Amino acid sequence: MTGISIELTEEQIEAIVDAVEARLAKRRLEAFEAPLTVKEFADKVNLSERSVYRMVDDKEIERVSGISKILIPARELKRFM
Repeated sequence: MTGISIELTEEQIEAIVDAVEARLAKRRLEAFEAPLTVKEFADKVNLSERSVYRMVDDKEIERVSGISKILIPARELKRFM
């Protein structure tokens, strides 16, 4: 296996660390947003419930896995707004 060495200044390392921390913090906040029901999601994005169900079935909209009730992660709203 071949490796690549790069040299970074202290400022560059700090910038990378800051960027990673910001991204992780954003993901943690998104993880705590409550998921939406199909009706809530449909109302917010101005679609019919039937369309949302179809899009979930077609995997165009992500759903919370591991439960039988269809819940849509709040982060999916950002894709549709």
